[in-house]
Amino acid sequence: MLILASLGIMIGIAPHLNVLDEFNLCDIASNFSQHPGHQPIIPMLFVTIACGIISGFHSTQSPLVARTEVTEKTGRQTFYGMMIIEGLIGMIWAAGGMFIYHMQPELMAAGGVKVLSVLVSTVIPFAPISILVVVGVIILAITSGDTSLRSLRLTISELFGIDQTDPKKRLLLTVPMFAICLVIIFWSNLNPQGFNILWNYFSWSNQLMAVCSLCVATVYLRSKGKNFWITLFPCMFMAFICFDYIFWVSPENLKGAPLGFGLDYKTALVLALENAVILGALLCRRGKTLYSNKNFDADKWDSSIDERHNYKPD
Repeated sequence: MLILASLGIMIGIAPHLNVLDEFNLCDIASNFSQHPGHQPIIPMLFVTIACGIISGFHSTQSPLVARTEVTEKTGRQTFYGMMIIEGLIGMIWAAGGMFIYHMQPELMAAGGVKVLSVLVSTVIPFAPISILVVVGVIILAITSGDTSLRSLRLTISELFGIDQTDPKKRLLLTVPMFAICLVIIFWSNLNPQGFNILWNYFSWSNQLMAVCSLCVATVYLRSKGKNFWITLFPCMFMAFICFDYIFWVSPENLKGAPLGFGLDYKTALVLALENAVILGALLCRRGKTLYSNKNFDADKWDSSIDERHNYKPD
């Protein structure tokens, strides 16, 4: 439904792309310097669009939630395939946002629900398809919340050895998590800047989660003697983005931002690059060490986990 909704938006805005300055190929370079708030494209683009092509949320779901990855081929489809599709979907919706903000600049100060309703009713005047688009977006939000909470529950249960086959023990973890989420939601609704504050922390922490997943994948592939560059390069890039954001961000450098080190921009860039390179070197070294250890097998099943959670490996 989300893909169909995105295709509907793309078809709806296609005839109007000529009115957008962002699509002027003769001045395409200005897209990298014309942010209305004068924010730098690095790192802000990659933490603002936090669920883009490289996403921490999606890079961790399959291994954390259901252990559904049977081979590395399915991992490729899940991680690369779905994240690239989401990247395309994200660009379509970004184009839709640029179009509607160009047509109605006053919507820049409006909430996401208002912008969505105006965009859909403007570019897709056919009611059944408009409803499909809205339902697709709602389903996306619901399933994302469901998946993330299930992921958190299973992660906690594995860390503390809590058997999840018993419904009572599942509720033991689920109820407190839902209670915390409800408190956060009520707080964000009562605070005028509540959502923006939450998003500031979510945006970079989500990318940091991607870095952690890519670190594990890199060491695993290196320890198996396989092509680890396909995970090392995106790992180092996203680490650079996260380091740069944390070193640079502060309320003084970015209005409403969380507290970081608040360094000047060029210093933050240099330190971020150095730390990303160091991280990459450490990952390669760790993977090489494990590869040289004849007693280490990255695919060997942990019997203690099997007994604790009643998982049945293939």
